[in-house]
Amino acid sequence: MALISEVADRIYEIRPEGNGFDRFPLCTVYLIVDEKLALVEAGCPIQAPEITEAIEKLVDDVNKISYVILTHSHPDHVGGIGYMAQRMTNIQFIAYPVVGKLLSDQSALAKMMTGFKRTFGEDALDRFGAMLPVGEERFLSIQDGQSIPLGKRELRAIHTPGHDPYHLCFFDTGSKGLFCGDLLGGYLEEIDIVIPPQTVGTDFSLVLKSLEKLSEFNPTKLFFSHGSMVGNVEKHIQNSGKDIKNCQNIVHKGLLAGDDKKKIAEKLLEAYPNLSDMATSQMSDPKYIQRALRWVDSYTWYLKKMNML
Repeated sequence: MALISEVADRIYEIRPEGNGFDRFPLCTVYLIVDEKLALVEAGCPIQAPEITEAIEKLVDDVNKISYVILTHSHPDHVGGIGYMAQRMTNIQFIAYPVVGKLLSDQSALAKMMTGFKRTFGEDALDRFGAMLPVGEERFLSIQDGQSIPLGKRELRAIHTPGHDPYHLCFFDTGSKGLFCGDLLGGYLEEIDIVIPPQTVGTDFSLVLKSLEKLSEFNPTKLFFSHGSMVGNVEKHIQNSGKDIKNCQNIVHKGLLAGDDKKKIAEKLLEAYPNLSDMATSQMSDPKYIQRALRWVDSYTWYLKKMNML
């Protein structure tokens, strides 16, 4: 059952159950209620029925929603659109140009799921559900600087590449909050830590430039797609940038010294402060070592791309 809470004026968080990393990669989505209703993110395919049920509790009829706004094209953020397109017959999906073409192409979806399996295991399809294509005519493209008017508020699109070339953040003029997708990574509220987007294919130099771009908007809160709403915006943006640089240096030095992947992965885990028993217990679990091994792969990919290895 999804957890529902109002986290800002007429913005409702719909979040999967579970603690810390155990929720990942299930997505938190946000329902914005104004003259027009919008949902930010669609979540994994397996989440779609629960998200729909949560919306019905809040506004009675899912067909009142005008838009589903997608921050980027990764399966954990867009996987539910096929189900939603069938249930919400009038909605349009808003995303960066090209994303609609990708998500309407079954062969492109198959490639995405292959990558998802590499990250989350061969059973990813069973655990998170299969993606269904949606007709390209259901998509509206939005560019950097354009806005989505909803009534008393609008959402301003900010192109923030790095984690994904088509990544967008959205600044809400009503709450002064920022829907940040995966730009900063995921927020673990139990230990007040942001884990940067350490996935293979992430261009960390672009992530850092995109983080700098946020300062002109002066957001007062961040709406994380993995995690929850949080304040202390400047602290979290700065810490995310510092962590990216620190982790990159750890991997770079380890590889140059000839350390094996597991040793480097353990050093990455040590780079995060143990702020609670939850952090200590979860990070000591073997599956988190496996996740840190993937972090090593991410930085290795990037360092090779930058000709630093």
